[in-house]
Amino acid sequence: LVHAGCSQESVGRVINKIAGLAGATSNRVMSRRSVSRALIEGGVASRIQLGFEIKNTNGKLDIYINVIMIPEYLYSLMTGLTISNDRTTHNNVNYESHFIELKAPSYKDGAPSDAPQKHLPRLISVASAVSHTSESQIDGWRNEITHLADTFSQSPLAKRWGMSLDMDEFVKKLKGMHTDHANDQKKTYRLWQEWKHQIICSSYGFERIEKMKESSPNELCFLLISAMSKVISHVGGGERWDSMDAVSRQPFLTEMMEEIAQTLGTEVLNSLPPEEKRSIELFFWAGCSMHKELNSVKGGNTAMMNWWAGNSVTPPVLLANKDNDATIQLTEIVNASAVAVQRALETSTHGGVKAANLAGAIFNHKDDKKGQQDIHCLFFMQFKGGVMKKFPDTSNTRYHSHCDAATELLKFLEFYIEFLEFIRLNKTNSKLNRMEENLLKALCDPATLTELAVLTLYSQAVTKPYMRNIHAPSCEELNILDMGPLHEKLKVHITILIANPELLLNDLSDSYLHGAFHQEKPHIAVAPVAAI
Repeated sequence: LVHAGCSQESVGRVINKIAGLAGATSNRVMSRRSVSRALIEGGVASRIQLGFEIKNTNGKLDIYINVIMIPEYLYSLMTGLTISNDRTTHNNVNYESHFIELKAPSYKDGAPSDAPQKHLPRLISVASAVSHTSESQIDGWRNEITHLADTFSQSPLAKRWGMSLDMDEFVKKLKGMHTDHANDQKKTYRLWQEWKHQIICSSYGFERIEKMKESSPNELCFLLISAMSKVISHVGGGERWDSMDAVSRQPFLTEMMEEIAQTLGTEVLNSLPPEEKRSIELFFWAGCSMHKELNSVKGGNTAMMNWWAGNSVTPPVLLANKDNDATIQLTEIVNASAVAVQRALETSTHGGVKAANLAGAIFNHKDDKKGQQDIHCLFFMQFKGGVMKKFPDTSNTRYHSHCDAATELLKFLEFYIEFLEFIRLNKTNSKLNRMEENLLKALCDPATLTELAVLTLYSQAVTKPYMRNIHAPSCEELNILDMGPLHEKLKVHITILIANPELLLNDLSDSYLHGAFHQEKPHIAVAPVAAI
């Protein structure tokens, strides 16, 4: 209720009203203070639960590992978790979400205790960030996991079971990362990988140091004396070191021991059998499937826009804004500056994606106070079976929205031209604004309509079948590591369509998916394909 906008003062009364509708009555009302405490306690309880799940990733192996004598390297294959994150901006403020994916039991009432665990996403936080550099992302993750681990370790549950969780244990169990394909995310992955390697080496190194205390104390003593001499030399000599108190010396000693542990741990790690070493260091990166689709459309659109000049064919009509259009037209009257004209041409765009952007800004603007979204829904009800359906949301960042917008424009092409005329007649000056004029020009331009047709056909023959395979309701247990064959299948499918483009325009039958997806249930919108 609070997240929905209800004030904490009113939550108690709202709960009683809802309970009354269900036939339950109560003489007591939850106070504002109780509501605020419940919110805080709920957040703490969720962190304790997640900490417990991380500690016992993949069942009770953590409890019985020493009893059943499973080798450590095999145990690392049997347990593990992955992370994912994403970001967005709102009012120029960066926001980042942090997720953990792991296997966890079901907490539903009546669920058997021996029921198989399922892969589940766990939200850690959605928080603002000063910047979105890879280093700041790592710091954000470190702060979130440290806070979670401390909350769990200090909880009565952890103390009762003698458990604790720290950052090192989390990083050791971390086996993969799922992000988009941006360069900063790939750098973040590399930083995670380096950090994981350092923690593994440090852990092995300190274990080696403990063993050397018993097995080879003389060798350990030599290492310590050699490292200590370097530290003393670094701070300025023996007199300088003797003048420092214990607090001032501690950072240098900590760094010295960490360097020794890193050196010894690296030796231990490199001495392991290749399979064991690989299982311990395992940390993979997987790119978002929807970003793969997004990048394919963006790359394809760039090639499509370059095709016109490369084949000496008249390109789509230029859709310049008011100022650029005036500069370009001025050259027909006087000798305007060549630099100004060139700049106007370079900053003006054209094509199907531009037309989809214009249509989205007019028919479904991200600002409710702008655009024609309300009258658009009412106008098209008669053509859409009485359903008030919004125009695809190209005004915001939405996957496949531009392809959906192209499909919408071609499906109701005559009606959109008529609707723009309706908008013009309902204005005081009976004139369209520049954005509306450009959209009307685009909808009457054969080359622009051709690009819209390409976007539509690609969407129907590639995007939609691909999406059904990765984002359908039945894909909850789908693992991206198992999707290699699907993407090979997709490439074969596209190759077949490139070699046989007539398949896209055949009679409305399964031939639309005659490629590698021919066994899939067709997902073809009949009306836009017929319009093409």
